[in-house]
Amino acid sequence: MRPIAVLFTLLVVEFFSHLYAPIIRANTTLVVDQFDRASISPWVVAQNEGSGGWNHCLDVLSPAKWQIENGWAKLVVDGVGCTLAITPSSNQIISSPNWQVDFDWRLDESINMDRNFVWWWQDKDNWYDLKLYGTGITAQKVVAGLSQPLENNHTTFPFLANEIYHFTIKYQNQRLIVFINGQKVLNVYDQQPLAAGSKTIALKTSLGSKRSVSSFDNLQVFSLPQTLTDELEVPLLKQTDVKWSQLEYDSAKLWSPNPTIDRWGCALTAAAMVMRYYQLNFLPDGQEITPASLNEWLKNQIDGYIGDGLLNWLAISRLSTAIHLRYGTPKLEYQRLVGSDLTKQVEALTQNLPLIFNITGHFLVANGYNQENQDFTILDPYYIFRNFKQHGKELLSSRLFTPSYTDLSYLLFVTKPDVEIIINTDPATTLEIEQFEEKIVDPISGQETNWKITQIRKPKQGNYKIEIVNHSLETTNVSFYSYSQSGQVLTDELVVENESTKTWQLNFDPASETMVNPSPNAESENNSQWKELIDKLENYYSNPFGKFWPVFDYLLTKAKQAEISDLPQQFNIKQQIIETFSRTPLSEEITTNLLKTINLINLVI
Repeated sequence: MRPIAVLFTLLVVEFFSHLYAPIIRANTTLVVDQFDRASISPWVVAQNEGSGGWNHCLDVLSPAKWQIENGWAKLVVDGVGCTLAITPSSNQIISSPNWQVDFDWRLDESINMDRNFVWWWQDKDNWYDLKLYGTGITAQKVVAGLSQPLENNHTTFPFLANEIYHFTIKYQNQRLIVFINGQKVLNVYDQQPLAAGSKTIALKTSLGSKRSVSSFDNLQVFSLPQTLTDELEVPLLKQTDVKWSQLEYDSAKLWSPNPTIDRWGCALTAAAMVMRYYQLNFLPDGQEITPASLNEWLKNQIDGYIGDGLLNWLAISRLSTAIHLRYGTPKLEYQRLVGSDLTKQVEALTQNLPLIFNITGHFLVANGYNQENQDFTILDPYYIFRNFKQHGKELLSSRLFTPSYTDLSYLLFVTKPDVEIIINTDPATTLEIEQFEEKIVDPISGQETNWKITQIRKPKQGNYKIEIVNHSLETTNVSFYSYSQSGQVLTDELVVENESTKTWQLNFDPASETMVNPSPNAESENNSQWKELIDKLENYYSNPFGKFWPVFDYLLTKAKQAEISDLPQQFNIKQQIIETFSRTPLSEEITTNLLKTINLINLVI
C-alpha cells in the first residue's frame, strides 16, 4: 500500500480480480491511492459550498470533512444542501485525452443518498461526474457553468446498502464507458461542447439536503495509449474458472478420458464472451449466460455440438433468435472468414465487431488491432496471452457474428475427414461452398477431435444434387443441418457405406421452417429403394427362418406401408425398421444386406 503518487513508468496492467472485468492495456499510471494512512493529505479541497446561510458542508453542526477511516476515504454530510469536492494536490495529472479510472465504492447505510464521483475535474464550472441515487446511475456534464445534455446517460443497477462495488470508468475518443463489477452499464458518446484545459479527478458529494455518506478505496488512474484502436469491451471469461472448469463438456465422456470444460471449452467460452459483448446476457429461460449454462443449453439441442465436441456456430446464431424473441436483443448472423487475408478481420474490429480466432486446435477472441505493432489484442479463454503474436501460430480462420434481423440461412454437412461432399444445382449456378477441417485439442494431453465441415451460407432456393463419397474402409454417418432465414433448424443423419458414393437430391427453400423436401427425382429413387427392400424381405419371408419369421412379417408390412405413404410417415417407418434391426439378433449377412438398402432411402425431415 502506498500514498497517492504520480508515476510515469510504462507498464501493462491486467485486471483479473473480477471475472467479467474489462481487460484494457494501460500506458502510464497517473494516480494510485489505497488510503492506508492517517490523513487525507495530499488531497486538497477544490470546492466547499453550502446553502441556507452556510458557506460550507456540515456534518450536523460541525464542518464536514473528507477523512480516512479504516483504509477508506470517507465523507459524512448531514445538514443543508451543499457541495464538497477534493482533488489530488497536482491539478494537471491527466494530460492524456484517453484515460481509465478504477476504484471501489462502498454504499454505507443506505442507497437512497446523493453520491458523486468526478472523473473529469477542471474547476467547479467545468466537470463530468457519475451520480448515484437509489438504484439510479447518471452521467452528468457541466461546461462553462452550464449543464450539458448527454444521450443515454442514465441507467439502473441493483445496488444494496453497505456493499462494495468496483467501478471502471473509461474515457476514450469522446466515449464514456462505465462498468460495475465488470458489467457494462453505460456507454455514452460525449458531444459538443467539450470541456478543455487541464483536468484531474475529484472525490465529491453534492446533495440537496439531508444526509450522505461516501466511501472510496483502491483508486487507480491510467492513461490509455493512442496507438491502439479501441479495444472492444468484451468481458473476459476463462474455461479454467473453477465455477465450471470440471463440468462435463458436451458428451465428452464418450470420447475423452478428460471430458471437462477446462480441457475442451475454448470455443464454448469464446462464444459466451462474444454473446455477452452484444448484451445477450441471459438465456431464454432467464439463466445468466456463462460457459456452464451455454454448455448445458447446447447439450440439449439437436444441433448444439457436432462431431465429437465441435461447437456448432450456427446453433449460437439460432440461440440468438430465441433470446431476441424474449429480450429484444439483436439476432447474430454467423460468417466464417479465412485467415490468410486479414483485411476483413481488421475492418470488422473497426466496426466494433469482435472476432473469434481459430488457430490449430484452439479458439480465442480478438478485441482490437494495434496498427503500430501490426498485431491483434486478444482475450484467450485458456492462455494468459494478450497479443495474438504471442501464440506464434498461423491464423487459420475467424468466426464473425454480426447483429442482423435478416437472413440466417445455411446448409451444413458434418463428416469424417475422408468423406467428400460434392454439391451442384439444377439448373447449374455458382455456389460459394466452404469446405474445411476443424478440430479442438486438449491443451494438456494433446488429444484432438477432427471433423470436416461443408457449408453454404445463405443458399438460394432450388434443387441441389449432393454426392457423398466415402473413401474410408468403414461405413460412415453424415450429419445434415438446414437453417431457414429465421435461423430455425431441420436435421437428419445419412449413412454411407464404405468406399461408396451416395447421391442425394434436395429441394431447398430457405423460407420454409417445416420441412426440407427431397426433389421429385429423389422421391422416385426412394420408391425404387422401398421396392428393392420389399423384394428382399419377401425372399427372406418365403424361406424358413424359424423364430425370426414374425420379424420379417413385421418388416414386410412396414415396408409396404412406407411405399404408399407420404414423406413424414416414410421417415418414421425407416426409423422403426432400423430400430428393429438393432433389437433383433439376425445374422450379420442378412442385417448388412437389408441395411444397405434401407440406408439408400434419402429422407430429410
